[in-house]
This record gives sequence, structure tokens and C-alpha cells, in this order.
Amino acid sequence: MKQGNLRIMALAGVGLAASAALARAEALAALTLSPGHALNLDVGGTHIAGYFIDRGNQCALVLTVVGAGDLQQASVSHVEMTVGGGGVARLQSDPESSLSFSCDNGAQRMRVWKNDGLSGAGSVE
Repeated sequence: MKQGNLRIMALAGVGLAASAALARAEALAALTLSPGHALNLDVGGTHIAGYFIDRGNQCALVLTVVGAGDLQQASVSHVEMTVGGGGVARLQSDPESSLSFSCDNGAQRMRVWKNDGLSGAGSVE
């Protein structure tokens, strides 16, 4: 693994160590996060870790995505996106599934749920 990728993973680990909300995506109906609380999911062969913060009543989402494979060969991506209050963003993790992130008005809660296939069909509370 490249040294830059190791730095990204180390920074993500430090940021996520303070608090963790753990769930397996296979059993994920909907996960509710508070600002600064960690997200740590396995979706298919992809591992996704991250958190969000309130940035002016919008959810600023920061994710580290580690692809399938052993750690020497795995791809690592850093994703940052802003989701407006009342808005939804989707991250396609593999051809068979994706994750949706909804930001409640006021950015004090973010919901995460798994979608099946490319249609985006899934569930949220």
C-alpha cells in the first residue's frame, strides 16, 4: 500500500476512534448518526468508515472507502460531500448495492441505509 494511503487511513482512524456506531450493512435497515459519531460499515467487499458534522445546517460527510482485496492491494478513496438539510446523497459501493445518506433539517441527524441493486430501492425509517 502506498504511504499516502496509509496516512489517509491513519487520519481516518484517529478521527473515528473517539466514538463508534458499528453496524453490518447486511443487517442495516437504517442507522441514525449524530454529528461527529463514527460510521463503520462493510458493504459487500467494500469497507466504509466516516462521520459527518453540522456545517451551516448542512451535513458535511467525510468517508474513507477501502475496496476488496488484501491490504497490500486494496484501493483506498477519500470522499467528502455536503448534503443539504432534507437532502439525500447516494454512494455506489459495488454493482449490487449502494448506501444512501439523508441529512435531517438542521443537520443534527443523518440517516444511512443500504439500497439493493442499481434501482436504489431500500428502506429508511
